[in-house]
Amino acid sequence: KMRIFQRKTIVSMLILGFILLSNNLESVNAATTVPDKNHSGLEVTKKGDNLYLDGVIYYDSADEAYKAGLKQNDKKRIMGSHGGGYFGPSGWVKTKTSKYNTAYDKDELNCGSKALKTQKLVVSSKTTVKVTGSTKFNFAEFAELELSMEIGKEWGKTKEHTVKPEKGYRYLLESYLVVKRRDYTYYDENSNAKAHASSHDKVKSVVNFTEKKLKK
Repeated sequence: KMRIFQRKTIVSMLILGFILLSNNLESVNAATTVPDKNHSGLEVTKKGDNLYLDGVIYYDSADEAYKAGLKQNDKKRIMGSHGGGYFGPSGWVKTKTSKYNTAYDKDELNCGSKALKTQKLVVSSKTTVKVTGSTKFNFAEFAELELSMEIGKEWGKTKEHTVKPEKGYRYLLESYLVVKRRDYTYYDENSNAKAHASSHDKVKSVVNFTEKKLKK
């Protein structure tokens, strides 16, 4: 009987170990490093269908960001105070706030065979504060209450960096913009979702300079 008990214990421990190992593998694979399509020095990872630049989701445009928000919030409702199920107050309701990176730019110099004279690297990342989605129900006027700038206002940064290139080094100047996206849904008096829209607001511009020794 003791031997049977020991065998059962060993089998149970092996099964438990396999389950823990599988869970660890799943957590490792949840976010994997992927090739950087912009060939920058920034870390680019993929989790699910999303790309992340320095840990923040990356979209090529505000329209792409809006479509992602619309897909996630299409059937979302909030609990109303009057009970009787899920109801939303009539009017525009904010359903989600998130950030994304966009307007990536880079200027790169590889100094291979010999040292060069002083060089200037230049990058420019610009976009506008905007709204996307439905234009019904005075959304622009509603969105402007939370925006840091007027709709249509351009923002960003152009940056120059002077380097004295040395033989065998790579120099990289890069920039991108961080945008705050707010997703809204318009509910009628019966709590039916009638429209979706988003605002895309200024957060900050980021500029990075790196120099790295070239591989022989």
